[in-house]
Amino acid sequence: MFNSALREAVRLVEVLTEKMACGGNRAMWSKPDYQRLLAQIDAASNRMSSAVIKESHRLKAWGVLGDGTGAHLMNKDKTRLLTKEELLDSDGFVRAPDTIYMDPTTGLLTPNPDCVMLLVNHCPMPVSRDQFLHPETGKVLPVAGNVGYDPVSSKLISAVDSASGELCKSEVPIFPYVPYPISPRTGLPVKTNLPSLQPDRVFKLGGLMLDPATEIEVPVLGVTIHPQTGQKLSLGGTYMNPLTGTVMPLEIGGPMIEPEGGKIVPILGVSLDNNTGK
Repeated sequence: MFNSALREAVRLVEVLTEKMACGGNRAMWSKPDYQRLLAQIDAASNRMSSAVIKESHRLKAWGVLGDGTGAHLMNKDKTRLLTKEELLDSDGFVRAPDTIYMDPTTGLLTPNPDCVMLLVNHCPMPVSRDQFLHPETGKVLPVAGNVGYDPVSSKLISAVDSASGELCKSEVPIFPYVPYPISPRTGLPVKTNLPSLQPDRVFKLGGLMLDPATEIEVPVLGVTIHPQTGQKLSLGGTYMNPLTGTVMPLEIGGPMIEPEGGKIVPILGVSLDNNTGK
């Protein structure tokens, strides 16, 4: 629908251009013809807008619609919501350093510790340390599940509500970003045995790593960044497959036993425990 409306709009604009080039030839440039042509261009434009809105809703690409999921930041007096334009300039740089800053390790826009956000249920709540400000919507979201690591640019990117409606197309996968575990007792990074991310293995082998426990080659299921050193680490490993009873690589979609119910369910993602680092 969009492409057909676009072709029609281009054709009509070309006709309009030709008529304007004829200038004083009133036989080719009557007012009714001119108004009819503008109306047809406007109708084609409306069809394109309708197609974009419909597809954006289907893809949940709220950034295209100037909206997005997440919570709004509130001003210091908690009397109103802060807009994206108040927080960031047109180039994406921080305009309100007393409210947000760019984390030097992750590159994510991070609300200051004393910030308050308004949830969708209209309840104010302090912003936690594991949340970030989406650069395209100006809303606050949890880092887990909403941020990915792009190995091409070696940067973290927003994985939801993109204004383009899609993540960058690449043969190299975008890996889920998992926040590094911070001890709730000490507030310091927990020690882990995660291996460093090796770009050559990611690019050449499509995202593989060696499990530090068994040295079996396993898929990279996520990436984390040490908050003090900035070192990029790979998440992946092995486990006891409940169906075969053998040690197998962890894979998204693979079977696992649900900790609470004991049922066999598919693996949907990975995370790190803030107490053990595993």
